[in-house]
Amino acid sequence: LFEKSIQSQTSPEYITYLGEVANNMSMSFKSSERVTGSFDFMGMTSAVSYTTLDASPDAETTTNIINAVNNVGRIAENGTVISSGNAITQLDFSINNQLREQTAIGTLGLIGIGSGDSEIKGTINTYFADRTLYEKFVNNTDSSINVRVARDSQAYVFDFLNLTYTEATVEAGARNQDVMVNLGFQAKLNSTIGNQFQMFRSFRILPKSLAN
Repeated sequence: LFEKSIQSQTSPEYITYLGEVANNMSMSFKSSERVTGSFDFMGMTSAVSYTTLDASPDAETTTNIINAVNNVGRIAENGTVISSGNAITQLDFSINNQLREQTAIGTLGLIGIGSGDSEIKGTINTYFADRTLYEKFVNNTDSSINVRVARDSQAYVFDFLNLTYTEATVEAGARNQDVMVNLGFQAKLNSTIGNQFQMFRSFRILPKSLAN
């Protein structure tokens, strides 16, 4: 559940959102920018009260923001770190659990939340130094992507265990511009691990290749 506090009133009110389930997650890694992400949730109902559910809420975090300049320790495709020639300028992905609202006559809000198929898609934009990645799309070759970011002795690992490239566009915009290849991908079930995607968070002391 979530709670929103309206502190501008004489007697603060608190809106509670009940039965929340994560529906979507998205992440974006773009050169020279901060790493960004977002989540959205689907809930059953809500309630308003003058009493908070948490009289001592946690303070806001003071950790540093992770960026895509010196906090990305590794981007690997099919187990091999992507070389400078095919360097990635942007990587985006989203996870959609495809939840659905279940309503009924006589009920304000939902009576349930239905689960759907988990759909995990993404895009990568790289310099077109050679045809390696483009040919994987042409030949319908399965692959994988592993991204590791770290800062202040914390690390996150995003692991797409099995994926297929679903689209590819080679862009040669104009004279004096780099040739780029933009690839779309969709994650598939890894039969050995039993999932499509893994995300790890670590507080261990990290090697210099990952930590900043």
